[in-house]
Amino acid sequence: MGLRAWAQRWGDWVVALALAATAEFELWAHAPAGLVVTGGRAPLAVLFGVVTVPLGWRRRAPVAVLFAVTGALVVVAFLISHSDGVPLGVFLALIVAFYSVGAHCEERRALRVGAGVLAAIAAVDLTRGGVFQEQGARPAAWLVFAVAWLVGRDFRRRRGEVTLFATERRGWSASARSGRGRPSLRSAGGSPVSSMTWSRTASA
Repeated sequence: MGLRAWAQRWGDWVVALALAATAEFELWAHAPAGLVVTGGRAPLAVLFGVVTVPLGWRRRAPVAVLFAVTGALVVVAFLISHSDGVPLGVFLALIVAFYSVGAHCEERRALRVGAGVLAAIAAVDLTRGGVFQEQGARPAAWLVFAVAWLVGRDFRRRRGEVTLFATERRGWSASARSGRGRPSLRSAGGSPVSSMTWSRTASA
C-alpha cells in the first residue's frame, strides 16, 4: 500500500486520535487553575472524545460528524466555568468539522448545515460565555469556523472541475481510439482533411 493510499484510508483517524490526545492532555495535565467542572473531569474527558474521535468519519458522514462535535461542545459549555476556553484540540476539531462539511457536502446542504450550526455555536457562546476564551463571547472564533467552511467549499469546487476535465479527456481519448464521432474527411468546402489533423484536435 502506497503512502497516498495509506493516508486516504487512515489519515482521518490519525488526525482524530491526535486531536483527542491533545484535548485529553490539556484537560488532565494543563487545565486552568480555576477550572470548575460540574460532575468532575471524567464526564468532560468523555465529551472531549465525542468532539474529536468522530472526525475519523468526516469524509463519509460530514454532517453527522459536525452535529456530534457541536452537540458535545454545547454540553461542555454548560459543564465548565472559570476556564480559559475549550482546549486547542477541541477548537481544531471544530475547524476540521466545518471544513469537511464544505468539502464533502452538496452546495445547498453544506450552506444550510454550516450556517445553522455556526448560528447555534454563536448563540451558545453569547449566552454562556467562556467557550472560546476566559470571559465573554469570542466572535473571532466564529469567523475562523466560517473561513474553514469556505475553504472546504472552494476545495470541493476545484476537485469537481478537475474530475470533469479528466472525464472529458478520457472520453476524447476513447473516441480517438475507436474512431467514433470522427468528422468527415472533407471539409465544408470539399477539400480533404487529414485524419492526423483531426486526431490532434481531439487530443488537445
